[in-house]
Amino acid sequence: MRKNYALDLPQIRQLGRTVSAQNRKSIIFDWTDSGFEFEFDGSLLLAEIITSPYIWSESIINDVTQQSETIKQTDWPWVIVLLDEDEKPYRKFQLNAEKEEYLLFSSNAPEHHRIRLIRLNEAAFYRTELQILRYDGTISRSTHSYNGRIEFIGDSITCGFGIATNNYNRLFYGIDEDGWETYASLTARKLNYEPQMVCVSGITLSSGFQWMPYVFGMKEIYPYADWFNSFSSSKQRWDFSSHHADIVVVNLGTNDATGIAKSDNPEEAEQKFAREYRDFLSCLREKYGSETIIICALGTMDYYLFDHIKSISDELRADGDQRIYSFKFQKMMPDSSDVGALGHPTYIRHKKMSEELCRFIQQIEHQLT
Repeated sequence: MRKNYALDLPQIRQLGRTVSAQNRKSIIFDWTDSGFEFEFDGSLLLAEIITSPYIWSESIINDVTQQSETIKQTDWPWVIVLLDEDEKPYRKFQLNAEKEEYLLFSSNAPEHHRIRLIRLNEAAFYRTELQILRYDGTISRSTHSYNGRIEFIGDSITCGFGIATNNYNRLFYGIDEDGWETYASLTARKLNYEPQMVCVSGITLSSGFQWMPYVFGMKEIYPYADWFNSFSSSKQRWDFSSHHADIVVVNLGTNDATGIAKSDNPEEAEQKFAREYRDFLSCLREKYGSETIIICALGTMDYYLFDHIKSISDELRADGDQRIYSFKFQKMMPDSSDVGALGHPTYIRHKKMSEELCRFIQQIEHQLT
């Protein structure tokens, strides 16, 4: 059996926003749908992965004493392994130990496959790090060719929060979050684009909201490879020049609407959102250049700020940026199979969202050719 540290294998193609941990010769893949791929010839493939769980306190009522108690809950992230061009996972499993070796592939005789390992959960709650691959055959560079790279910048909707349950009152659990089945991932696969996800549940675009999960906004997180990475002593800037995005879809504003409603001066907070949204689009244009298509989307849970978003997009187009667009997802249907945990869209609604977005992107691409 061969044994190699991840960074000693240049044949590995890193997918999404990943961090190379030089001191441990490993690949940190924390963001939704991030991971790696390569071609494998052999019969046995194992991966040693370091993981940090999500730990939180929860109040429950003791069945015996009927008294309120606070208990600690521990949850672990999920990943999938995909073979060749299959969209259905060959394996799906939970990374349930801080350091463990997991089976990625096995067969009775040597076989050739394109291997992908994809993380399903978001960056804010868990850490995942590929350290070592152990295998009995050979590893080579993936020959798969993408049409380009599409980046999705969003909140819990883009992360796939609550996608796998119809229990409206259910809180966050890793098993219910599935980045592979989100509108973003489905869209990327249908159009054969490599997805790059920068999404956080509860995130706003604007910063400074005191009654939201985070005081910082996406504009603070976005320039970094992994804002939440606890495996690194310093935050590493993302190399935009080496990871050019051909299309960027921004689906932010749902949480800002809540933050604005809770603020002491909603009118001022709304104006601040408009200024910072425009500044964020300018940042994207600066990072990726004039040829990148930028889609300013909103939905499918709340549309309060869409008029602002469309107005900003229209103004930028009038000023000469002809590759920026606004897009409004269709509304979810309440009390239906559309609705998952805490009112988030389920698999069913994500599929509909992807169909809408694919049509829109294809129309844009047709107009530009």
